[in-house]
Amino acid sequence: MKFKTLVDVPFEIVAKCFFKSFENYYVQFTKNARLFEERWRVAKVRYDFSVGVFEGEELIAFMLLAIDERDGVLSAFNAATGVLPAYRGNSLVKKMFDFALPVLRSNRVKHCSLEVIQENENAVRAYEKCGFKVARNYHCFGGKFQCEGSIGQVEEASVVSIHKDELADQSIYSWENRIESIINGPFHFFTVMNNDKKESLFIINKSTGYLAQFDVLFDKPDVWGRLGAAIQSVSTQIKVNNVVGTLERKLEWLKASGLQNTINQYQMERLV
Repeated sequence: MKFKTLVDVPFEIVAKCFFKSFENYYVQFTKNARLFEERWRVAKVRYDFSVGVFEGEELIAFMLLAIDERDGVLSAFNAATGVLPAYRGNSLVKKMFDFALPVLRSNRVKHCSLEVIQENENAVRAYEKCGFKVARNYHCFGGKFQCEGSIGQVEEASVVSIHKDELADQSIYSWENRIESIINGPFHFFTVMNNDKKESLFIINKSTGYLAQFDVLFDKPDVWGRLGAAIQSVSTQIKVNNVVGTLERKLEWLKASGLQNTINQYQMERLV
């Protein structure tokens, strides 16, 4: 087996290994390689930091690492790791991370995080062997959005035009939902007003219904109602990933709006 970065590996080869690695996975997803290529671009995956394992000419395992400064710290995010079924049980996850560590350290990366489905106990143990510890519980939702609130005044802007000060504390959001990531993607920013006063906001991909961020400035039922009506006016089919388990009001509101809790994840992290 040979370990090397993925910098010179055609994306089609990475995608092929990815889809084979995640057959019969906990979550079913589209096998559209270009959608994942775009998602990983938005997340800031760096193929010169990412790792591949080859058996002859075949890519049999991979670890995709995104690199960015978050909260003043140069950080890595494991956007995806996969091993072909025939090669599992060889500690390849740990070996890939061990291969990546010197590269991360030489580039002054200080922190690394990842997300893993809680039911996937084998993956959780594999990351624990790499030194990762659970830091957060995340809840994911999807389904038909049903809100009975009346819509307020709604102002729309491209996400690239907004200033970070207009947003809620970004530390409550996961790597791919933070403004540093989504500013690179096809997202739109909406402000909900009532009597010319801003009271809530949300960021959404209008074509997919993926709701990256949503927050209220005032925790009142009518404010949540107008936020829901505004979201519903953009898309009725909604997907929300990685709501922190401590945000009980948000979790209750999503369930009350008809969305199903599809999966739960851990955020795991360690220092580099």
